Parts: sequence; structure tokens; C-alpha cells
Amino acid sequence: MSSPQRKICAFIQTYSDNREILFRFHDVDQELIAFLNSFDKTLFAFHNCSESYRARMLQSNFFQSLTNLEIITYSSIPYPQTLLQTLLRCYRDSYEYIVFLQDDVFTYQPGNLQDLSQLICIVT
Repeated sequence: MSSPQRKICAFIQTYSDNREILFRFHDVDQELIAFLNSFDKTLFAFHNCSESYRARMLQSNFFQSLTNLEIITYSSIPYPQTLLQTLLRCYRDSYEYIVFLQDDVFTYQPGNLQDLSQLICIVT
């Protein structure tokens, strides 16, 4: 008898309007995109970002390549509150596990998805 698949989401948050350089790197980080697409959902939060910045970033290859993306916008609340609100949202949506990544995380070795697949298998 096989066990039911666990419901897992990834959560990433960025802040302010001055982190655009990170998305240029994310645009070409195919391993990170594949890693994020392997989860049931990728929640991406923009914290204290302008609408124009958010709209511009969402046009990037990185966001366009995420097939499981859900955007969250937080304004005028402290960082710990954004995390709490996201955790509550994940709980309401019945996620059993959350993989939290900073917005400045990148993969380390292009072309080696096998290593990332091993990370995914640990929690599934």
C-alpha cells in the first residue's frame, strides 16, 4: 500500500524595489525554476514593493516559467507578520510542508538536477 503524497509548497519573499538584479540571475537559473516547479505551489511574496516594480518583475522569464505560481502582496506590515500570514495561509490551504527560500538563493551547479531531486525526495 502506498502512502498518500504530501502537499508541499515553496515560499519566497522579496522586499523593496531595489532587488531587480536578483531576478536577472533567476531568469537564467533553470535548476531553481525546475526545483520550484516540482512543488504543488510556489508562493512568492512582494513585501513593501511598488505596483510598477512588481508588474515589471512579473514579466521576467523567472516568473513566466513558474507553472505553479501564486503571488502575495504585503504592504506596511513587519517581516515577522508576513511570515505569520503566509504560514496561516499555507495551513488553511492544507500544506503539510513549506520550503522557505530567501529571494537571493540560487542553484550551485548548472545542469545537475539530480542533486536537487534528492532534496525533493526527502520530504515526499
